[in-house]
Amino acid sequence: MMDLTRKRDDLIAHLEAALALADEVGDSVTGYLIETALDQARADEVAFGAALRPEAEAESEERRQKTRAEVFRRRRLGENGDT
Repeated sequence: MMDLTRKRDDLIAHLEAALALADEVGDSVTGYLIETALDQARADEVAFGAALRPEAEAESEERRQKTRAEVFRRRRLGENGDT
């Protein structure tokens, strides 16, 4: 079970990195598709993790907020011309 949890966490981390890259190059369509995949992976994580540990949903929400904050930060830097 823990191996599956680790792999799911890895999947989410890779999708978060891909979202950051799509945002960095300004590919909004790919970014949207990655966000959709992230939503599904996180929903699966919550459904799976909630059965294993009750704090899984809170951890997932915290990770989601950090990802959104990073995307908005990158967008703000891009709009201001800063790199």
